[in-house]
Amino acid sequence: MARTRRTPNRKKLLAAAAAVTLILLVLPHEITGRLISLTQVVVPFQDWLGRSTEAVGDGLRLDGPPVDPADWDALVRRNQALTHQITALASRYEALERERAALAGIRHRGLSGGRLVSARVLAGDASPLRDSALVNAGRLSGVRGGAAVASHYFTIERADGDDVRSGMSVLSGEAVVGFVEQVGTHSARVRLLRDTGVTLTVNIARLADGKYFPLDADFWMVGTGSSGTGLQIRDVSHRYINEGAIQVGDFVLSSPTDARLPVPLNVGVIAAIHQDAGNRLLYRLDVTPAVDYDRVRDVFVVDPVSGAS
Repeated sequence: MARTRRTPNRKKLLAAAAAVTLILLVLPHEITGRLISLTQVVVPFQDWLGRSTEAVGDGLRLDGPPVDPADWDALVRRNQALTHQITALASRYEALERERAALAGIRHRGLSGGRLVSARVLAGDASPLRDSALVNAGRLSGVRGGAAVASHYFTIERADGDDVRSGMSVLSGEAVVGFVEQVGTHSARVRLLRDTGVTLTVNIARLADGKYFPLDADFWMVGTGSSGTGLQIRDVSHRYINEGAIQVGDFVLSSPTDARLPVPLNVGVIAAIHQDAGNRLLYRLDVTPAVDYDRVRDVFVVDPVSGAS
């Protein structure tokens, strides 16, 4: 004779649950407090599960292709590097067009030669009167006084060893940081662009609709210290502003005529335009640096003279 399986009565289960609830309500805190403490063991696992779910949700966003969060910073840096390269190479192209007769000399000056020395920023400047950084490369590494220093942040595939030879294409994707002021055997002091004692000849250019619009003029940029944007272009004629030739968002690059840099490098972006209080026919341009100088940890010291071996 087959045995029939008895299923629990739903009403009885509900009654039992209600009874347990009432019992817990009347129990003293000393007992219920221990039960609450036991539930805290599960909280970290719940938190982990929630974070995992959110991460999966972020990876499955419907507004674009899935991106691994670990790769996001690298993608942002690559995009910035490509932007720098576009401005630098376009500026170089314009310079070559203007200097067609001296093409061979320009190539010798850096497009196919030169050397980049990798260095690590050790410390900032303890003196409040200067804005500089100490790097761990000196005379033994081939660092020279007055050499230009560029960021080593946007380059994704970094070369091994101290030298990056034939690395001008790598350099074009970076940004100017400063210039070597003092050189020791194993280290060098780099004066940052925002230091009040630094001046730099720059060009201004605009990227719009896939086209490059440089101004055929040089401008004078100075460091203004760590307050504000830290960089400023001064004595800009009013006609550039009135005619719309210079606008907020335009790129600022080092001049192609600067012998310390074999290719024009990105300096920053125009952040604001101010009329000069002392001369209303002149303007001042605030420039936001292309990199945060306080967060730069790796740099390239540029040696445009040495040839690749």
